[in-house]
Amino acid sequence: MDDEEMRDEPTFPVLCVWCGAEMRRASTPESPGMCQGCFQNMVEEHTRLAARRQENVYASDR
Repeated sequence: MDDEEMRDEPTFPVLCVWCGAEMRRASTPESPGMCQGCFQNMVEEHTRLAARRQENVYASDR
């Protein structure tokens, strides 16, 4: 009975692919993910770059 409980115990770390922080532990090996902080930084960077591109677009003087 104890052996079955030990198998269900989370033993595999799930790491963030950007910063390497451990997000959680899982009972089966999972592919790496992205932590919430890194995801938020990525979204903010993408939004900032998209806004910069929008500023450089202007109507023709014709």
